[in-house]
Amino acid sequence: MVPRMLQLECAGHGPNVTRADSFKAAAVTLGGTLALVLVWMWATAQYGGNPYIETIGLFSWIPPMLFGLRYTSLKGRPGRVQAVFIAANTAIVIAIALGAAWLNS
Repeated sequence: MVPRMLQLECAGHGPNVTRADSFKAAAVTLGGTLALVLVWMWATAQYGGNPYIETIGLFSWIPPMLFGLRYTSLKGRPGRVQAVFIAANTAIVIAIALGAAWLNS
């Protein structure tokens, strides 16, 4: 009930997320994270101890998680809204990560 209240579903608002949608979001998050971790491991092997690559690797689960929201919290919203939400939040997280790497180097 708490997740439904947080999404205002108890008042008749919010997306109707099915069990299949939850599994899709989980699959996208896990599969995307695995793919990005593999890319990160390759980049680490190629470029050594680059602080920017190391920092980005720590955030490799956030873009797939945000993309998975299109099946849950963003379900039913127009595609443009989903794209802007996902791209803007991903850009913010990457900017924070790169800023942290810059401060650390």
